[in-house]
Amino acid sequence: MSASITATASSGTNSTSIATSIATTVSSESLPNFGATISGYFQAFAGQLHILAAGIDGAATLIAFYAGLILIPIGAILYWSHISRRTGWGMFIGGIILIALSYMVFPNLSSIAPP
Repeated sequence: MSASITATASSGTNSTSIATSIATTVSSESLPNFGATISGYFQAFAGQLHILAAGIDGAATLIAFYAGLILIPIGAILYWSHISRRTGWGMFIGGIILIALSYMVFPNLSSIAPP
């Protein structure tokens, strides 16, 4: 694309001609490819997000395991000391379920979830 501007000014008998020519050429090769750049950023973000999700899965597994280890003895104490049998039994069973989930289900979630 090229543009040319010509301006003429006249005052009385003196004629002054001012010619200004602006030529700008914009070619398609000089513009960067923003689509590839944005795609690269999104791919890098997705890779980092996948690493973060794997770390969170590992942390959730550890937290569930240790919470189960804490719930089992507290539930047993509450149940067999007759302080609160219903709450103690629920904590005891909940601790067993958490430990079972942290060993059997949580490690396999990354293999069935989409990346």
